[in-house]
Amino acid sequence: MRFLLPAGLLVVVALSTGTPSAAQHCGGPCEVPRPAGPPISANPRFTLVPGKEKSSWRYLHNFIWTEDGEQKSSLYKTLSSPQMIAFGYRRIFVSPAGNGFLVTGNAYARGDKFLLSGRTHAGKAPLFVFCSEEGTPLVEVLLKQALTKEEIKLGPCPSCKCCKDILYVFKKDPALSPNGCFVELDAAGSGRTLTFCLPLGAPIKDRAAFENRLAELEWDRIPAELRRQKRAEIQALLAELGGDDAQLRVEADKGLVALGFLALPIVRASRIQTESKEQQARIRRIEEHLRPWAAAGYERMSVDLDLLAALLSYPEVAVVKAVRTRLAQLLPDEGASDWGRWIKKHRHRLQWDKKLRRYTHKQ
Repeated sequence: MRFLLPAGLLVVVALSTGTPSAAQHCGGPCEVPRPAGPPISANPRFTLVPGKEKSSWRYLHNFIWTEDGEQKSSLYKTLSSPQMIAFGYRRIFVSPAGNGFLVTGNAYARGDKFLLSGRTHAGKAPLFVFCSEEGTPLVEVLLKQALTKEEIKLGPCPSCKCCKDILYVFKKDPALSPNGCFVELDAAGSGRTLTFCLPLGAPIKDRAAFENRLAELEWDRIPAELRRQKRAEIQALLAELGGDDAQLRVEADKGLVALGFLALPIVRASRIQTESKEQQARIRRIEEHLRPWAAAGYERMSVDLDLLAALLSYPEVAVVKAVRTRLAQLLPDEGASDWGRWIKKHRHRLQWDKKLRRYTHKQ
C-alpha cells in the first residue's frame, strides 16, 4: 500500500497492489510517501509531536502524545493500524480537553466496495476515529453511516490521471472551528458539513441544537438571582457592539467572547432579529468564537459529571454513545448499565485523582 497526496485540498488514498490493470498505480510523484499534515491543537498543553523518521513509511506517522511538554505515549501502533493506514494523507486534531485526538481521512475503493489494507472490509471503512491519549480507538464513525450514496464519489487521481480508484470524501481539508471545539468536514458529493465535537469525542448531527443544549446547562448552573444580571450584561455588550464607537465595539466583542456559550442564546437571537447586514456579520464572527465553559477551559468539559450526565438523555444516539464511553474512562465502575443513576448514587463518594486523571472512591 502506498500513500497519495493530491494537489489542492482534496484528501485521497489509493490501493497500490492487487488492482485491475485498468486501475494500476503509476508509482510516480503522487505516490511518494510523505508525512501527514502537522497535528492541530487548540490547547498548547496537549500536542502530538513526530517521532524520529525512519526509512519505512510507517514511521512517518509515529507521533507521540505530549502533555505540558512531557512526551508520554507513542502512537505508532494506533497510527499504523488498518483503520488509520486506510486514511493515507490524514489530518489529526488534538482534543483541547486533553482526552484524546481525532484522525480523519479518506478510504480507497474498487467499484462500490471499500477496502482496507488491500482486503474488502464489508463497507466498514472509517470516516474518522477518535482515540484516547494513549492511542486506543474510542469512537469510530464509518463512511457508509455518515455519508449518503450520492456523497461517495470515485474519480481519477488529480496528479497523474492514471489511477482510477480514488474515493473523494472531503470537499476541502477538515478544519478546526474558530472556537476550537468542533472539527468540520464538507462532503465532496454535496457540500454538506459534518461536525465532530472534539472535547467530548462525539459526532454531532445538529451543531446549533447541541450548542443550545450546552448553553442551557451553563445557565442552569447560575443562581436564579444572578441570571437577570447576566442577561442585562450581555444585552449591554450587544448594544455597544451596534454603536458608533469603534473602541467600545472592540471591547464588547472581547466581553461577549469571554462569556462563551453563556452568551450564545442571546447573541444568536440578536443576529436573527437585526436587519443590519453589518451587525449580522459582527455577531456571526462572535458566535463562531464562543466556546463552552469559557472561563474554566475545555478540560472541565471533558470531566464534568453534571454535563456528561445531562447529555445521557440527549436525542442524538452518537452523542450518548460517546458520553458513555467517556464515563467508562472516568469512573471506577466501568460497566454500569445506567450511568445517570450510578452517578447520582455515588457522587458523594467520588474524588478527582489528578495523577490518574479519573474519579476514584474516597477512602
